[in-house]
Amino acid sequence: IRDRSTGEKKTQTISKKFSLFKLIVSYMPRFCITLLFLLVCVLVSEVAADDLQLGRVNFTLFDNVLREFVHLVDNSSVVDYVNLSKSIEFHNFTRELEKANTSLLNTSEEWAAFWINSYNALVLQNIIQNPCKQDLFGNCGVLESIEQIGAQQPALLVKAFSRISGRVAGRDVSLDDIEQNLQKPNTTLVSNMLRIYYPLCITKASISSPNLLNRAFTPSKLVEQIHNATLLFLSNPQKGSYYFRETKQLRLSEIFDEYYYSFIDLVHPGFENRSILWFLLPYFREFMNPTDLEQILTNLNHVNATIDYFKFDWKLNRDVKILCSCLLYTSDAADDLLC
Repeated sequence: IRDRSTGEKKTQTISKKFSLFKLIVSYMPRFCITLLFLLVCVLVSEVAADDLQLGRVNFTLFDNVLREFVHLVDNSSVVDYVNLSKSIEFHNFTRELEKANTSLLNTSEEWAAFWINSYNALVLQNIIQNPCKQDLFGNCGVLESIEQIGAQQPALLVKAFSRISGRVAGRDVSLDDIEQNLQKPNTTLVSNMLRIYYPLCITKASISSPNLLNRAFTPSKLVEQIHNATLLFLSNPQKGSYYFRETKQLRLSEIFDEYYYSFIDLVHPGFENRSILWFLLPYFREFMNPTDLEQILTNLNHVNATIDYFKFDWKLNRDVKILCSCLLYTSDAADDLLC
């Protein structure tokens, strides 16, 4: 519509508005996609944050610590205790652990993840706080095994795992106390599985213990993490399992002897003449030589007679000589030792 005096200007204004409308419409799909992407990112980050906040403890801190100071060398975990002892994140995490509220743990997965992480954290804390050992005569030396912690007078009869190791959820606890929490009976199959598998997820800070994963356990990934931890442990021929083809003998970690009935009850509850192999076979199929696996399957019902166990090596999974030296020497000498 053309006005006599301003028709031309109106045409231009309408044309400009129409062009602006076309521009907005053309960018709408991109804008919606970007908005949707940002919304998904926010939701995922919130889920991840909730997953790592158990009992209002920020397990992201522990996750960061494990990724920085735990490394896999020759299929075994190695801990950098020297730098771990100087980690502010680890210190902050243990402080949060002291104030945790376990009444906020609502599922068996949350319960198991919380106490597995707590156990592993207290083991690490015990090593960096007690890098020296002391014998009955007061002689001091470098800690060689977690079993030597608390073995001097007046704590001669107090074993390392039964002594107070730290504070969790407002009370002093030992490592044995935490194991009792992980062994609490549950009714569902998943809960029972978690209760039985936990020995393969906790570290004793020793060469023969299961590997300390370099990630914190989380409820949403717990089953997957347990599977990976078990597979990593069993596939280690120095401490998990090894098959002697010539003698048809299978050697396993002593953990499978100590918790034998728990493992076989998981796959064949109530049956007599059960074999631990029924528990191990799904993992063997993932890494074992097919010829060896075929031999094991052939002798499945008689293999218990040909199973023996590795001698458990309690030696620390990393030397702590520098940490011990830091306690024994003057500050000047300690600086020379990279303390």
